[in-house]
Amino acid sequence: MGKIKIENYTADWAHGFTDLKKAYEFHLTGNFKVEHVGSTSILGMASRPIIDIDMVVDTKDSLIDLIAQLTYLGYLSITESEEKDVVVLKRCIKEVPLLNEHHSKWVEHHLNVCLENSLYHKAHLSFVNYMMTHENEIESFGDLKTALSHKHSKDLNMYQNEKSLYIMDVLKSEGYSELEMKKLKNYPYT
Repeated sequence: MGKIKIENYTADWAHGFTDLKKAYEFHLTGNFKVEHVGSTSILGMASRPIIDIDMVVDTKDSLIDLIAQLTYLGYLSITESEEKDVVVLKRCIKEVPLLNEHHSKWVEHHLNVCLENSLYHKAHLSFVNYMMTHENEIESFGDLKTALSHKHSKDLNMYQNEKSLYIMDVLKSEGYSELEMKKLKNYPYT
């Protein structure tokens, strides 16, 4: 792992998400939504330059079908939640998603396939909505991430663990229970 890098907000993140969304919607079948979540979706937020994407479906059968289609495009399933309502996927190479008409590298991204009512997806939306309605927190959280990136420049786990404390405080303020936060602690958010 290289050095953790925090960058100032750029509209390139929104464009990168839009390109990926269009590709998914063109190449995948079924009923799903593609949502830009995490820090790169928040106007003005400093972040690691990695787009977080939730693909949202309404049934477990749809989730299983979508995972199979994404595997065909070059994604690997790396973990799932205890409830099997969220699957985190990894790209095997920078050209994933593998599409016949697209042979260049895509923007770096994380992809999660979630049931619409999953705790994980709800937490993503809650955090993004909180930040968008508390604009004074955008700079504070960006500054925290920058400080943590210097403190733990090559230790992503420590960086994420300390960043998660802030996120957990936000979720607690949004009414998430201790049990819900315990379940969420095992997954990355933003």
